[in-house]
Order: sequence, then C-alpha cells, then structure tokens
Amino acid sequence: MFRYHLGQTRDFARHDFQTFSGINNNIGKFIDTEKGSLKVLDVGCGQRYPNTLLYSNRPNIEAVGIDTDIVGPGIGKYARMIAKNGLERAMRSAIRETLFDPVYFSTLGKESGGQLKKRKPRIINVDASSLPFDDNHFDLVVSNAVFEHIDDIPGVLDELNRVSKPTAVYHILIHLYPSLSGGHNLKWAFPERAVPDDVPPWDHLRDNMFPTHIYLNNLKEKDYLAIFEKHTEILEWIDGPFEGEKLLTDEIRRELPGYSDEELLKRYVTVVCRPGKIR
Repeated sequence: MFRYHLGQTRDFARHDFQTFSGINNNIGKFIDTEKGSLKVLDVGCGQRYPNTLLYSNRPNIEAVGIDTDIVGPGIGKYARMIAKNGLERAMRSAIRETLFDPVYFSTLGKESGGQLKKRKPRIINVDASSLPFDDNHFDLVVSNAVFEHIDDIPGVLDELNRVSKPTAVYHILIHLYPSLSGGHNLKWAFPERAVPDDVPPWDHLRDNMFPTHIYLNNLKEKDYLAIFEKHTEILEWIDGPFEGEKLLTDEIRRELPGYSDEELLKRYVTVVCRPGKIR
C-alpha cells in the first residue's frame, strides 16, 4: 500500500481533476455551473473528496459531500474511525493523510489553476439511501465510481429524486464490474500503464484468486440502463474507454461465455440524467 500511494499520488490528483473537468464538460449543455447560486451534492465523495472540494472553491456554489466511510479533513474523525473500522484502518488513513495528502492537494490545486482555498468542505457520514436534506434542495448531483458499490440503486435514485429539484442534473460515472479493472484489484487499477504478472486478467470473473474486500454489486451495463430508465430521465448515456483489447484471448472468451467483448472491455459508463418520478 505504501509503494502504491508513493508512486500514484500525483497521478491520482491529475486524474481527479480531469474527472472534475469532464463532469463540467458533460453537463455544460444542461446546467451552467458558472452562473447563479447552485447547490451540489457529491455522492460517495471519498477520502480526498476532490469534487466536493473543487466545487466548494467556486463562490457561487454550496457543495456537500456524503460518504458511508468516515472521511473529511482534520484529526477529529479518527476516534470515530477507530470505533467503526478498527485501529488498523484508522492508522492507514492517518499515514496516508500525513505522508501523501499534502502532495495530492498541492497537485490538485496546481491542476485547477491556483491554490485551493483553506475553507473546510462540508462532508457528512451518511448513506445515500436516507439523506438528511429537504425535498427539492439540490441543483446538481455528481458521483464518481460509487454506484457499483451500491446495493439498492433504485432506492438511492428515488432518494436523490426527492432531495433534488425537478430541473436538477445528475452526472453519475459507473465503473463497470465486467471490465478488466472492474474487480477493483489495485494492480489492475490502470491497465493501460502496466500489466501485472501475478494477477490474471479478469481474475474476478474467472477463478477469483485475488478477491477484493470491497462490496461490488456485480451489475452489467444493461442492468444499470434498465434501472435508470425507470427512475430517471436519461439525457445522455456516454460510453467510457475500452481497456485490455490485447489481453482478451479466445481462451478467456471461452471461459466467460456470459459476457460480450464490449462488456469485458468497456471500463465505465457515464449517465447524465434528471430526476424521474418517485415510485
């Protein structure tokens, strides 16, 4: 884990800013984040909460991040983290925050064109299926690589529909489980950069010799499409990049007859949508 963070911290920051820029490019035709006063909800903001932080640095935006993990700035969270996740998890987070986060936030600030403000972002430890917000509150909902970890997606979408204005826009990026990196093994996090020699490709769909300890709902893209069509008004369904074409052999295809080439190769999909009727 130490070597992983040491080698990837700046890349993570650059990647996260590119993701933030991609969000604003994708939603630009539906909502102008530069004008008017906007309320933004970041679902599954993560340990470094980049989207919450970057939106909070815009003077016209009130952003709040939510996560089921105990995350956010400051040291006050560690007592709660120990109680919920244990001492080892808390120590790992403290080491990451002390050794690597200054480099991460410095790089993120440079990527955004200047230093990030010291203003503490608002982050709440809560489940997306039960949100502590009033009806018709948010103008924009963003979520990056979180929905693959959600069990009750229809319930979460209905709750987002409740707390969002009818004209709100959702930008939801979903890391697809059948993809080469979809098993969330850290060694396959960026297969376009390096191919590990000790974890077989698509191991999570084959023998699963190196299982992740993170919950994954294992849904295919067509499953998400059916859910989003029922619970939202889809504005755009955007294909992400393909990965691993050279690794997808005929032998692997024979082992995985339940998956098409597209399902095995597409890394993620982005859904841009509006609230639908609560069912």
